[in-house]
Amino acid sequence: MSLTEKAWPLISEKWGFDVDKPHFRSESVRHDFGLAEISLKLEGLQSFTRFLPENLLQSSSVLASDPLFRDTINLQSDGVLVLKDKDGGSILYAVEYEISKKSPDRYLKKLGGYYLAGGIDGVLYVCGNQEIADAVARADRQARTGNESIVFLAGESGVLKSETKIIFKGVDGGGIGLC
Repeated sequence: MSLTEKAWPLISEKWGFDVDKPHFRSESVRHDFGLAEISLKLEGLQSFTRFLPENLLQSSSVLASDPLFRDTINLQSDGVLVLKDKDGGSILYAVEYEISKKSPDRYLKKLGGYYLAGGIDGVLYVCGNQEIADAVARADRQARTGNESIVFLAGESGVLKSETKIIFKGVDGGGIGLC
């Protein structure tokens, strides 16, 4: 299942920026539907400004040239969440939706890229189960080499059940509550 080229003109005008390399196909329908459900929860946050999914990030030269999004595009983040902070500024989180466990090397490579990236305030991992969350946490401890962790974890079911606040746990304790 995918968007067709016939439907593209109906939605492309709504973005407010040029989408000059549209991606119509899905590599994983289950993943894309799950991410869409999560993005709807994120859109319900009071501090919500914008959510850009990977297909849209990969489809726009305008976004690719924007320093705010360049690194998340290169790292092929599943999405980018932009929130308003208390002072009227922006907070930018890369979003990763993990429903199947990957190899440790794959997590290390991606997390290493996030630690080298600029402009990202954190990485929100929404995990399908605890085994995946544990694998991400282990990789984060290796990838950050002494830096403070920028990775925050939440279970998929917890995110989808949340009403007004979504809690993400820090890898080494603490965490953030998005509202």
